[in-house]
Amino acid sequence: MASHLPGTIVVIDDDPLVRHALARLLRSMHCPVETFASVAAFLRSPRGEAPACLILDVDVPGLSGLELPHTLTAAPQPIPIIFLTRGGSRRRVAHGLPVGAVAWLTKPLAAHELFNALRQVITWPRPGSS
Repeated sequence: MASHLPGTIVVIDDDPLVRHALARLLRSMHCPVETFASVAAFLRSPRGEAPACLILDVDVPGLSGLELPHTLTAAPQPIPIIFLTRGGSRRRVAHGLPVGAVAWLTKPLAAHELFNALRQVITWPRPGSS
């Protein structure tokens, strides 16, 4: 799967156990991954190229996971987002989908749910692709 992803997967979740588990799972799939405990930490980090996707907890403290996509609107291309929540309501899903979401997963998530979401990231339309 990693050979099909155009870059690093960024995981943003304030729960260190979730960050560690997701990073371990993604690395077992040979995916490059970076983890952050908050949106602010991600935004402060030096970035070269855009991430292949964001795996983003909706309820991180500070700037929320739902607010981050709005700060990335100046990016040259949209970044696909896999949202994570402990209990996503329909209203949150409706709010999240228009801002680049390819999936909305509820914690605890099963590995097959993440794999399916990453398959959607692989097929995400990108500039220069046909």
